[in-house]
Amino acid sequence: MKIRNSLILVTGASSGIGEHTARALAAAGARVVLVARRAELVDTTAGELREHGHHAWAYTADLGTPDGARQLRSRVLTDLGVPDAIVNNAGAGRFLRIEETSLEEAVDMMNAPYFASFFTTRVFIEEMLDRGSGTIVMVNSPVAWMPWPGAVGYAAARYAVRGLTDALRQDLRGTGLVVGQVTPAASTALLRRQSWRVRTHPHRRTAARLGHPQ
Repeated sequence: MKIRNSLILVTGASSGIGEHTARALAAAGARVVLVARRAELVDTTAGELREHGHHAWAYTADLGTPDGARQLRSRVLTDLGVPDAIVNNAGAGRFLRIEETSLEEAVDMMNAPYFASFFTTRVFIEEMLDRGSGTIVMVNSPVAWMPWPGAVGYAAARYAVRGLTDALRQDLRGTGLVVGQVTPAASTALLRRQSWRVRTHPHRRTAARLGHPQ
């Protein structure tokens, strides 16, 4: 797709991969919509981009909820119009074994990334289909292809994003819309939170390590 002058919405844009993606797109000439739950961070990034002459807007939304996604849709369509592309990057989660994962935390890990990706795509898809063009990009994790021990909730949520991507490609075939998936080896934000995790289990020893980002 053409990047220059395109309106590109990036979720999870307050830090890590999302922030760097938004900055790179702005530098390439895109009009960037930064979305995240942490208003102060996403506002700061958008402000810095504007200071350098780029077109950038910040919106605060909890995209893991239907109401959060609907409110974002209304504001973006009113202020800016239909996005040319959506980068579904919002995600969270911790590396935990199943017996360490509360039911509530399992739901939270599914809300972002899976439901955030589904809801964000869903609320804009009809206008994109009417226009007959657009790009949907899912940012995923290696665990969606090769699960490692001690990350069952996180892996399940990432597998769900992989399934959404594959199914969406089938739904949108022949519509003019393109679906893509990007799988970085690791993110600095995640490495800061949990670069090493070693647990001693009654039956086995588990060690999980993420690769070092380039």
